[in-house]
Order: sequence, then C-alpha cells, then structure tokens
Amino acid sequence: MSCVGRFGENDRARAERALTGHIKVVTNKRGRVLGATIVGANASELIGPWTLAVARGLHIRDLAGIALPYPTFGEAGKHAASTYFIPSLTSPWVRRIITLLRRLG
Repeated sequence: MSCVGRFGENDRARAERALTGHIKVVTNKRGRVLGATIVGANASELIGPWTLAVARGLHIRDLAGIALPYPTFGEAGKHAASTYFIPSLTSPWVRRIITLLRRLG
C-alpha cells in the first residue's frame, strides 16, 4: 500500500514557491513502513524520519502522529502518513457510526 503527500498542498512549499515535489510512502498491509521516496526541494533533509521508520520497523501511525513545527516541509511527510488512514474512514462501518453519532448529537 502506498500514500502520497504533495508539496503543492504544503503551506511552507507554497510560501517558498517550491510546489513541485512529493513524498510517497510504501507500507505493508499492517501499516509498517517499508520505504519512502521524496522528490523536490529539501528532499535530503526530509528523508531522515523515513529512514528511521524503515530501520526500526515503525508503523505509519507513528509518523502520522508526530508533532512538527509549522510551517515546514516536514508537514508534507506527516500529510502523506495521514493519507494512509483515509480508506478506513470511508468504510461502510465507519459511515454508519458517524451517521449514528450525528443523530445523537
């Protein structure tokens, strides 16, 4: 499974007009980070956390939950990690729970 964060969606990249680039993360079915590719400005500085994730067998949620300074290019990596969870938010089971909570609220 793979997830992507695009520089064009990142506030720091917009501020520096460095909109071309992306971060692609590959995970196994359980969410363990297997690898990452970064193309664009500051790629050499952004790869560090992903190298650690692969070396330590971290789960994608470990990187999605990290607190980063704002605005930084690193937020693009966090966004990529967060996109891993989007399919689970659109499952029929989750939609039913959300509907139920809306009715109760």
